[in-house]
Amino acid sequence: MVLRWHLQTGTIVIPKSVTPSRIKENLDVFGFELDADDLAAFAALDEGSGSARTRPSSTPAPERVRPPGAPTVQAVGAPP
Repeated sequence: MVLRWHLQTGTIVIPKSVTPSRIKENLDVFGFELDADDLAAFAALDEGSGSARTRPSSTPAPERVRPPGAPTVQAVGAPP
């Protein structure tokens, strides 16, 4: 259902599975469509904490938090 919702809303979907039965289930996503009520129900679940595409432009991106004691990573060639 979620794969179908992504496809119908124009999101590029790359499912990962190595299990033959799951691969078959993922391909079955093309055998049906969600109706307007289903699409609205999925959209109501979005709290804006997902990707930038689904987050309203007025909502700032969540800050990246470094765990206490984690080393600081610096890009190669970047000034210290």
